[in-house]
Amino acid sequence: QRQMADRLLAVAVPVVVLLCALCLAAITALNVRDRRREIGVFQALGFRARAIAVVFLGRAMILGAIGALGGGLAGWILARWMGAQVFRFPGAVLDLDAALLLHTLWMAPLLSAACAMLPSSLAATRDPASCLRSA
Repeated sequence: QRQMADRLLAVAVPVVVLLCALCLAAITALNVRDRRREIGVFQALGFRARAIAVVFLGRAMILGAIGALGGGLAGWILARWMGAQVFRFPGAVLDLDAALLLHTLWMAPLLSAACAMLPSSLAATRDPASCLRSA
């Protein structure tokens, strides 16, 4: 059973990460679309493309860190509850893995930034007049 679970997780985890990455990219693209007027105003005021991209990338990284912390803690609480209630594991068996949580806390913001890279760069390179006209 352990080998079967390992094989299933070897396929399921990358698929879930890929789907999450696509969702993050879509959310960033929607955010960029909804903030066209702000982007146009920033560009008209002389903000450089890099500064505009940093706004979107920074937002994605902050949301990634919040999601990693919240998801990690919620998963740990759920595992402790389900382990005790459903699987009859003692709570001490399911202690919080601090190393895993730390890896998640630095990897999730990087994944979020990588997913937001394309929409952020497209937002930063748009023509200010077209941004203001279309919004």
